[in-house]
Amino acid sequence: MIMVSVVQGGNQEMREYYESQGVNKINVFASTYRGNLDITQELYDYCLTMPELVMGVTPSSTTWGTVRYQTVNCDNNEDMGSPQIYLGSDQFSICNSYEIEKGRDLSYLDIQKYQKVVVLGSKLADYMFQAQNPVGKTISIGGVNFEVVGVYKAKGGDAGGSYEWMYNYSNYMAVVPYTANRYMSDKSWATEFTVKARNSAATTEAITRIGGFLAGVVPQNQGDYQVYTEDTWREESESQNQMMSMILGGIAGISLLVGGIGIMNIMLVTVTE
Repeated sequence: MIMVSVVQGGNQEMREYYESQGVNKINVFASTYRGNLDITQELYDYCLTMPELVMGVTPSSTTWGTVRYQTVNCDNNEDMGSPQIYLGSDQFSICNSYEIEKGRDLSYLDIQKYQKVVVLGSKLADYMFQAQNPVGKTISIGGVNFEVVGVYKAKGGDAGGSYEWMYNYSNYMAVVPYTANRYMSDKSWATEFTVKARNSAATTEAITRIGGFLAGVVPQNQGDYQVYTEDTWREESESQNQMMSMILGGIAGISLLVGGIGIMNIMLVTVTE
């Protein structure tokens, strides 16, 4: 019972983690071999034409840069390492199931006007500001000053478990407008995107439509694109865990059989004596 319960508990943790990261997410990758393709605005506009299928779309590319607030250097965090910096749109929180706890989220005007604003994950905000309110403060990312306009609510992980470090890592992050890459050291175009479908049925159709859209945008023999959903990885992980549960259940069954034979023999000898 203990062995099987451990596996079932792991399965439950895994499901809760995937649910916290958001369901019905579609991952999109598009790039040319020369790296000169920018489809951000085109993909954004295309997804707006099918509101019955798509709730939001955002770049999910990351960039690098030392994050500082006064004397606090976030790269010196021994437990978490360097924070992840995302280049996102005003729909980043919708696509990745984040909720605002303090301040506000990124807005459409922030994107269009190349504003130097940032929304912090809960762990990063706690590490940098302790008990202070981060909203309105100015931090440095890669030597560029950004104003903190909001803080995301923490995602799970408080109860511990094998997925706690993943929760912590997803909270130790910052999101800046994707148009802010012109101020950062990394001035490359976004190549990775996240699309949030309305439900599982809409996910399948949205994947088909987005794939057809990319086929007409990415030049043949000059680039590559992929459209897939994280549900595939979740299903494979659940399948592996179910297989492990069956194996451990079989081992437990054999142990019970061997133990039962041993007890039966002892009882037989005792009665005989």
